[in-house]
Amino acid sequence: MFYYTGLRDQELAHLHWTDLNLKKGLVAVRQKTEVGFVPKDWEEREIPLHPELVTLLKELPRRNDLIFPSLKGSLNNHLLRLLKRVVKRAKLPGRLTLAGSWKNSRAQSRVQFALFRKELGA
Repeated sequence: MFYYTGLRDQELAHLHWTDLNLKKGLVAVRQKTEVGFVPKDWEEREIPLHPELVTLLKELPRRNDLIFPSLKGSLNNHLLRLLKRVVKRAKLPGRLTLAGSWKNSRAQSRVQFALFRKELGA
């Protein structure tokens, strides 16, 4: 989801199923003041989802309100760290830069995703 959307790690961590509109293919980034989350610069927005991502999200189990909870079912504040570990363990060929997360524009994220897929041979 980092690649497809360009979401910041805390935006992704705080995503709830109610933030998704899979029929329209959109994810909403909204403040969640009850847990102390506010998007950077108070930037609430809707982001289009790639059709492949919509398909994958439909297949995910819904264990609780969070889309990507920790193993204990609580807020996962380490998604970027976890992704870096997965990439390292996968020993991907070539160079994959994870510096600073994928908080850049969606266009940059899509370019990074295309490069990632190319390195995987997908």
